[in-house]
Amino acid sequence: DLEKKRQEVFITVTAPAGTLHEAFFDPVTIGTTVGADASNGVIDPDEFTVGSDDYEIESIIWNDNDEVVLTLDDHVSLSGKTLDFIELDGSIDTSLNVSDATVNQTAATWTWSLASAPWEDGDTLMLRIRAGAPQITVSADNANPPANQPVNLTATVQNGPAGLQPSFYWEIGYSGSWFKHGNSSTLRYLGSPGDTVDFRATVTYSNGVSLTSDAVSVTWPSPGT
Repeated sequence: DLEKKRQEVFITVTAPAGTLHEAFFDPVTIGTTVGADASNGVIDPDEFTVGSDDYEIESIIWNDNDEVVLTLDDHVSLSGKTLDFIELDGSIDTSLNVSDATVNQTAATWTWSLASAPWEDGDTLMLRIRAGAPQITVSADNANPPANQPVNLTATVQNGPAGLQPSFYWEIGYSGSWFKHGNSSTLRYLGSPGDTVDFRATVTYSNGVSLTSDAVSVTWPSPGT
């Protein structure tokens, strides 16, 4: 007789840096919705930890209002996070940024509007909740300030490298050229009457990460207007 041998193979999979939670997500039809909850489909594991507190995913569904709704057992800040729904081959089928969601803290829900269903009954997916990509944005307190009034600009960084201090500089765009100006996350600038000035900010870190914002334009009124 041939000797039969049993071999066990263990595979260790490491989640990408910045991952808060990973779970199997197998949606099914639940009334007029498609998704999973405690009694239908699969969300496993359904608990994750933020700080020292545990939170449970009660449901993830796509409803007939063309919305994806995530419901937890209690509200927790997911600011800067992204939800990826990943196919078995590793490709990302759908990504939902928390910054795009309507948040109801009382109901502990996050709602996204989608024109079509992101999944179907019987799909086999993985849910990953992770830190979103680093980005920098610039805002102005007034895009059309009165004459002789300066504009106040603020650069905001989301999902920057943890534990590293950012370094900022601003660029002012005028007549087709850019000029460096300022070295903090805020800038106060007074343009001449009739000027339209573009502003953008760059943030750098010691690990080599460098991000530059989209530009914002500010216009001061022409004399006599």
